[in-house]
Amino acid sequence: ILMFADIGYVYMLTHEYTAVQPSDALDFSTYQASGNTLILNINREFILANISNSGSMHPTVSDNSQAIEIKPIKAEIYVGDIIVYVCNDVKIMHRVVKIENGIYTTKGDNNFNADSCTPTFEDIKWKVVGIIY
Repeated sequence: ILMFADIGYVYMLTHEYTAVQPSDALDFSTYQASGNTLILNINREFILANISNSGSMHPTVSDNSQAIEIKPIKAEIYVGDIIVYVCNDVKIMHRVVKIENGIYTTKGDNNFNADSCTPTFEDIKWKVVGIIY
């Protein structure tokens, strides 16, 4: 299962959510599908990353799924986006819940509290635009 526009669904149930979807950063006008193959033309640097088994992003992100992540552009990071940032040499994939004065507050969907680390844009390495289950 490949999910793009709905990765913010769980967040929308309980929080204010922007109408911009993570997949809006991609151009789907040139995709190709045939049989069991889907080809996406992603016109910027991206990676296909394996998700760890921490459980902090359940149920949005399942253990052992993969994330399609693009290099972020500051103007394309919104409340509700899932980002990957570095805190104390550890990569963290959590959702942006607040942006204020260049500081991003993040939280795992399955966590009660916001993260103690508050990254700046320079700490953000990737923006999740799709999840493969």
